[in-house]
Amino acid sequence: MLSTARSEPKRALIIDPTAHAAQNAPTQATHTAHATHTTQQSLAEAVVSVGVAAMIVLVLGGTRSGKSSVGTQIAADLAAGDLGEQVTFLAPAMVDSGDSNYAARVAAHQASRPSHWRTLECRTPGDLPDLLVSCPGVVLLDSLGTWVASHALVDTSSGVQAGFDAKAQLDVHFELLVKSLKERSQATVIVSEEVGMSVHTPTELGRRYTDAVGTLNQQVAALAHKVLFVMAGRVLELPAGYQATRAST
Repeated sequence: MLSTARSEPKRALIIDPTAHAAQNAPTQATHTAHATHTTQQSLAEAVVSVGVAAMIVLVLGGTRSGKSSVGTQIAADLAAGDLGEQVTFLAPAMVDSGDSNYAARVAAHQASRPSHWRTLECRTPGDLPDLLVSCPGVVLLDSLGTWVASHALVDTSSGVQAGFDAKAQLDVHFELLVKSLKERSQATVIVSEEVGMSVHTPTELGRRYTDAVGTLNQQVAALAHKVLFVMAGRVLELPAGYQATRAST
């Protein structure tokens, strides 16, 4: 059991992984395991060309695409490749205990992760950049969409439960998160939603959310050594950004 954190930032809630995790490491479908193993081999060959020393992997996908499972496997592979480095699952928002459906989904995610991993939950959106810098070992951040949405949450009871503010402006400080990712000295695996391919929301706040997540995905992708897209559990590596060239004459 991991000690509750003398050395961890006070704003983070440390969860005992043995309280939620399954007895065994998650079992992946054969094709998913093969894809992530192949991805791990390519990660070892990645060339640092974006001005960031530590490995950054961005995993994108829609709802129920399998992106979290892929992110979990990559984090485990990166840690195993570094002689058993500690893995921290970094949750960008705390669980609202009043939302039983969401709490059940979170519990299922926790049970799918290895039992020896630790979990940190951000109490406020502003905690995430600091935790990224201070967390040792490999970090699995899941997900950026949750972090953006947490900017529309307001405390309702001692900062633990949060309510939704439909009038929130979603003032997301992208630059602070990007700066923290650049400063990390260990590998980071980031899971995020690809919301631009889904049904367009009819509300103004929903449109701001879609814009914010899309913008953040682009900024993180610009830093990442590998960007993967997951659909139906299958993994596709996305190439680097397009660079215009002048045709020879």
